[in-house]
Amino acid sequence: MFSLLQAGRFAGAKRSFPSRRWYSTPASADPSKSVSAVEDERVDVLSDPSKTKAILMSRISGTFTSVSKMSAENPSETPLYGSTMPYILHQRWYCHPIIALRNDEPHLENIDGVAKSSLSLFPLTPKHISPSDIPICRVNIVGECKAITGEDDLQVILERYEESHPGSRALLEKEKDVFSYFEFVPESVHFMKSDGEMYNIETQDFLQSPEDPIAPHSRPLLVAANHDHPAEIRQLCKKYGGVVTEESFVYGMDHLGLDIMGKEESSGNWMEFRLPWEKPIRDVGEYAAQIKQTAKELRESMGEE
Repeated sequence: MFSLLQAGRFAGAKRSFPSRRWYSTPASADPSKSVSAVEDERVDVLSDPSKTKAILMSRISGTFTSVSKMSAENPSETPLYGSTMPYILHQRWYCHPIIALRNDEPHLENIDGVAKSSLSLFPLTPKHISPSDIPICRVNIVGECKAITGEDDLQVILERYEESHPGSRALLEKEKDVFSYFEFVPESVHFMKSDGEMYNIETQDFLQSPEDPIAPHSRPLLVAANHDHPAEIRQLCKKYGGVVTEESFVYGMDHLGLDIMGKEESSGNWMEFRLPWEKPIRDVGEYAAQIKQTAKELRESMGEE
């Protein structure tokens, strides 16, 4: 029996994974307080269904895995075919990713025989770091592909593809007879946290969970933060997390705070940090300004050491 969960790399032993959480932003934290002095029990993270939705909305591609009909019937055959797949999201198909498949690729033949497939997603990481090599959260969605053929729908899809993947519309229109479009309808949703624990999320909980106002717009903010402020992010882990890291990067942004991965200098182990904002930030412009202000204050603190 084939397993689309295995395609999403959810199999494996639970890992021991340290994490740190602190609550004051650099703008207001009292440096005289220890890390433990600013820890408390406030709700500062998204719920698992909302976090899963935030990851889906913050990405523009994932690993799409399909299975051949013959392999599904014969477990001795290699059943799964996976590839990186660009996708789009649109309110017309809420939280149902839309994918474009070439008529000559194995996926199309596979889903014609077995409609069930999977989409695996990691948070965005720097190019030189493969998310599969570090203990970072991930999402696997198992669902069914349904063809989209309506002309009005296709025009909406082409417009959205151009917004999410600039330059794609010209190619898709030029080769309009080569591509077919599908709605990926989630049937089961699985969220693996950084500590290796996997949670099954009810599909309705996933679809009905509150949509984070920052996550869908976080990609350029993440790229800019990691490109422009690597030293400041390491300083953030040191000054407020109490850990000296040789490398750190932001991998998640939501209205409640930041998610950071850092490689501890002394042990070489990756650690997870959470920096909640003192107050939720729901405006993207305000969010970007807060990041710049935080970076400025961290640079000043480095000069004082």
